[in-house]
Amino acid sequence: MAEKEKRRRGDRKEATRVREIDPYTKIVPYIMQTRDASSVYFKETIDATNLVRFVEEHEKKYSYFNVFLAALVRTLALRPHLNRFVQGHRHYQRKKIVLSFVAKKKFTEEAVETNVKLSYDRYATLDDVTEKMNGGISVAKDESHDDTIDLLSTLGKMPRFMLRIFIRVINWLDYHGWYPKVLYDFDPCMCSAFITNLGSIGLETVPFHHLYDRGTCSIFVVLGKIHKGLINVDGQGLVERDVVEIAVTLDERISNGFYYIKAIELLKSLIENPEKLLEKPQEVPDDI
Repeated sequence: MAEKEKRRRGDRKEATRVREIDPYTKIVPYIMQTRDASSVYFKETIDATNLVRFVEEHEKKYSYFNVFLAALVRTLALRPHLNRFVQGHRHYQRKKIVLSFVAKKKFTEEAVETNVKLSYDRYATLDDVTEKMNGGISVAKDESHDDTIDLLSTLGKMPRFMLRIFIRVINWLDYHGWYPKVLYDFDPCMCSAFITNLGSIGLETVPFHHLYDRGTCSIFVVLGKIHKGLINVDGQGLVERDVVEIAVTLDERISNGFYYIKAIELLKSLIENPEKLLEKPQEVPDDI
């Protein structure tokens, strides 16, 4: 579906309602009403040997996190069901690929954390992702001004009863597709996927993260640190390689198990073969 297609009744600012959907999938949001209760979990240990070589050969022009984000963007582009969400008991297809992650102002335990939220089109390459990510992190680390922290500070000063009312109102607006754009631009839970890079703090074995019931995020990905580990290689048995562990939490209401497995396999393949991300995908399926 082209992004410039005329908005129809029932669509949202950031997404198009999925109208052609099988009866079972349509009724599931009434049975499993919260995103967290609808979560399914996948964990993979990925061979990162080629990834390490790729980053070194390009003289660290790209970070491991750059490559991972680019692989996730490509996966969402080629498996568009993953870029759906359920809100108001309806299914929606997001118009853009939107990723959220946390960045520290400084790399210390005491440093303030802020959210980075970036959007990409479906034909984004590794260079596109890297350029936008580096710009987003630079803005996030600017200590002179942070709109997200300013907004949270203002909300935090409200009396408890007013804050509860405020949250209920914006959740009600979101349910009906009327979420204010000024809040949407800041809200990290309004995204295709939320990523946390625990490898940046040295964690090799990563936990699963829950999905947030508020917002529209259907995917949470936890990335570990690249380290030496044993993996099974065809014809060689167990071999020591550079490996990285990822843990993925998905809202099962947006698609089906077979689709998820194929998507995880694609993500894994792209991380193992990062050179594929240097070129635009030749063919991207329609959103719907």
